[in-house]
Amino acid sequence: MSRTEYHNEDKKYERQLTNSKELVVNISSVVLSDVEVKVLSKGLSFCPSNNPDWFGMEGDLQGYFWRLRLSSYFSDKADSLNADGGNVTKGFTLREVGLYNKSNFQPPNRNHFVESYIELVQRDIEKMKNIFRPVTAQNLTSIERKTLNALAEKTLITIKPADKSGAVVVMDSSKYRAEILRQLDDGLLYEKLSCNPTLCFQRELQLVVSDSLPMGLIDHKLSEYLIVEGPVSPVLYVLPKIHKDLTNPPGRLIVTGRGSLLNKTAIFLDRVLRPYATSAMSYIRDTNYFLEKIDDLTVYETTILASFDVVSLYTSIEHDKGLEVVSCVLSGSDVAPECARLMEFFTFFFYFFLFGDDFFLQLGGTAMGSNVAPTYANIYMAVQEDRFVYKSILWRHVRAWWRYIDDIFLLWEGSSEELNNIQTDLNQIYPELQFTLTYSTTQIQFLDTLVYKDGNKLRTDIFVKETDRNGLLLFDSNHPRRMVIIATVGCQKE
Repeated sequence: MSRTEYHNEDKKYERQLTNSKELVVNISSVVLSDVEVKVLSKGLSFCPSNNPDWFGMEGDLQGYFWRLRLSSYFSDKADSLNADGGNVTKGFTLREVGLYNKSNFQPPNRNHFVESYIELVQRDIEKMKNIFRPVTAQNLTSIERKTLNALAEKTLITIKPADKSGAVVVMDSSKYRAEILRQLDDGLLYEKLSCNPTLCFQRELQLVVSDSLPMGLIDHKLSEYLIVEGPVSPVLYVLPKIHKDLTNPPGRLIVTGRGSLLNKTAIFLDRVLRPYATSAMSYIRDTNYFLEKIDDLTVYETTILASFDVVSLYTSIEHDKGLEVVSCVLSGSDVAPECARLMEFFTFFFYFFLFGDDFFLQLGGTAMGSNVAPTYANIYMAVQEDRFVYKSILWRHVRAWWRYIDDIFLLWEGSSEELNNIQTDLNQIYPELQFTLTYSTTQIQFLDTLVYKDGNKLRTDIFVKETDRNGLLLFDSNHPRRMVIIATVGCQKE
């Protein structure tokens, strides 16, 4: 290698290292080597290259073939199927809410077209196996692989994705645990349990389901769906909020409950309650939906751009008030009163989780990470808006009011003093909730956009926090090529 080539390679490595250090936020007391930083900067979704798992592939293929045969077998029987095999006239059925149970039924192999297709796929897989050569092009060097394994074994540090950022955060495990215990120490919100409550709560759930079945509140298949055999314990973890504090970031508590006792109950609740959340007058689905809303709006020089944010909405909803809101929503629907009572019980079924070796019970609000949590929070906010916001004497100054869960965007035609008054009123009406207010006559941040005035029109730009990182999926990650190409093309279009 010539001196010029060596110099260019050295500069290239320096640029890569600089970019890596921007993506990795190390707030631990452990000094990371350049190789460790480079490995972590690939992102927590990066997949190292490996040889194909033929056994796993065969299992996936058999599952795919089974679904094809099952779809073919039942394609002509859809009209004759009954979700329960009985008469359910006033309750919920599994098919009605768009859910299904895992089946062990083996459909007959009698559709010629399906079987021909399956045979062709199997032939192609066998050809692939015959011509396959072990992977030689690795997306990690041998040193990087050893470094990755060594990082996984370091107990002194905890590695997590940042909350609302693409960064990878490295923390001291002691500080990570201390932040979680600090929040769990809130005796009004969490209670430490003396033992694993899963078995006790499982019996309670089985009792509710078994009582609901003969009453016609649910059908037989839905009752089977709601009972989880061999549930795992929901586990608590934290996403560090480095956009709040880069030195000692507070944490966003998340409960991962997949496969847990209440996972399917939460999915069922979400399916039933979601239509009431999305029909709210202020409902915003995502950023694109918001952009469509403001596209044709006219604003004036005196128009105030404002936003409200509800502090810790998920954990601030008191159980009795949340219960009353769900009851209110369902009482105004076509859901039978018996079903409404069932929904109320399910909505406030036990939120418990495991952290370390200890189990905790959440005494208020809803657990972030639960499937029904966003819908539940949306409904709670929508009902309060109907009761108080839209009926306020100050509502006449509002030209637009749109909400994404706990973030509210509004156009205000009154004075700034009156705008502050509505914030005061909101905080007095909901003492358990605290609304923060931001406003300007020129521009304001909402979701991931910067909304600003351009004459009498509203324009938008991408809003980037100082702590945001460009943590994209690398092209050499061992993901399916289609997934990587779509992600790359999408970024190029943006």
